Amino acid sequence: MNGPDAQPKPRHIVIVGGGFSGAALAVQLVRRSRQSLKITIIEGRATLGAGLAYSTTDPDHRLNAPSFSHTLLPDDAWHFTRWCRDQRALDDDPDALQPDGTAYVRRATFGRYLAATVADHVRWRQTGSNITHQRSTAVHARRLGGRWQIDLQDGTVLTADMVCLATGNAEPRLPPEFEALSSRLPRLIRNPYDSDILHTVTLTDRVLVLGSGLTALDTLCTLLRRGHPGPIEVLSRHGLLPTPQGPVAPELSAAVLSRPLEAMPADLLLKRVHAPVPDYLARTAEVTLPGRLRPWLMAVHNRISHGQALGESWHAGFDELRDTLWQLWPGLTLEARRRFIRRLKPWYDIHRYRTPPPTEQLVRTAERTGRVRFLAGRLNTDGSITLRGSVRHAVATRYDVVINCTGFDAGAGLNRNPLLLSLQNQGFLRPHPCGLGIDTDLEGRAVTAQGESLNHLRLIGPPTLGSFGDPIGAIYIGMQVYRLVPRLLDDLTVPVSS
Repeated sequence: MNGPDAQPKPRHIVIVGGGFSGAALAVQLVRRSRQSLKITIIEGRATLGAGLAYSTTDPDHRLNAPSFSHTLLPDDAWHFTRWCRDQRALDDDPDALQPDGTAYVRRATFGRYLAATVADHVRWRQTGSNITHQRSTAVHARRLGGRWQIDLQDGTVLTADMVCLATGNAEPRLPPEFEALSSRLPRLIRNPYDSDILHTVTLTDRVLVLGSGLTALDTLCTLLRRGHPGPIEVLSRHGLLPTPQGPVAPELSAAVLSRPLEAMPADLLLKRVHAPVPDYLARTAEVTLPGRLRPWLMAVHNRISHGQALGESWHAGFDELRDTLWQLWPGLTLEARRRFIRRLKPWYDIHRYRTPPPTEQLVRTAERTGRVRFLAGRLNTDGSITLRGSVRHAVATRYDVVINCTGFDAGAGLNRNPLLLSLQNQGFLRPHPCGLGIDTDLEGRAVTAQGESLNHLRLIGPPTLGSFGDPIGAIYIGMQVYRLVPRLLDDLTVPVSS
């Protein structure tokens, strides 16, 4: 029998996925909860935090934003930068530091920081909360007696009060229109993040890279650093490349080299990403038909043009849109979201996902010397490609290797992840109707097939793309977690029904 002073049993939260999203959620939960929590992270990798993005060991795969944009703690913008300083992480990475003082560190370095930060929180003395790593894969979940039962691949069964899906970006897959062509292509590398397979490309292989985003540029860096003489040809529909990073405010960049980080504002990211929607966008929404896309686009265009007339780069106006998109996106009609995805997303992406300076320099040098060629065109159903201007080439005779860099699975892996598929089959999840990710409400609660929100099933990060517009990248996932954690903790105290 429990005495009057007995402590309540800790509520159990199971987080599925131990990449950045899962690590950010676990760390912020133990830091912000006033009650004891038992948190189990299901992750097949040996370490927590790295996930798909930061598991790479390639020294040329870098964060595409400065160190101060990366932290597990949004209310402490300099947490990662201090860690780099304390660990002397830049001593063996001279290419990371730029002339303006910014640091674009290796993704593997960020992965080590994430693992170390999670390790610092596995036993949280203030509340007695703890984080446990269950190294396996979740394959099925069901509701039983008002709680979740989660079956793992190794036979373990976990029981939880709440399940949080932090499955991140699903591994790249060949787009459906290319899948039918796979037998007509030469040797095909489906997943460019599989470094072992990527390193089997020989220096004499004629290489075609499908896609021209940041994944393709990382792949190019790997091949170029290994001495591939080229020419490596990169094919994308529009021939668009990520734009280079822009100027950084001197008071931010110089902090890495000269200013005491302890004197810098810790709430830098909170003020930036939690800022109100800019007046010109807010006014546009008020005076036009609700949910329309075009007036906002014109307002941003005018803002950028006005800034450029005053000597400002385009980055400032665009970044105001990017940083507040999580507030604007839910106000768009479903048709407006679909139209954006169909017509504008490629142009948004090249300005949103920018190239870090070391990558930009390596790839552009290779392009100038003829080792890399960027092509605009399409892959045809007969296994050939047609370039702009109707130039046609047979892939099978022109290339030895085709590398798929067309991007991540926009459906968040619903049809390939056994746990997500089981939840969808039971009606607990449904795809977002705009075609990206999984449907949630504005608090990250899963929306069922019947349109109901479940407070005991949450999603964060890339799977919520359709609901929030741009929950991609460390800063925006971390800030999303920061916004959603208070209500999540409130819901955890509410008795749930089966």
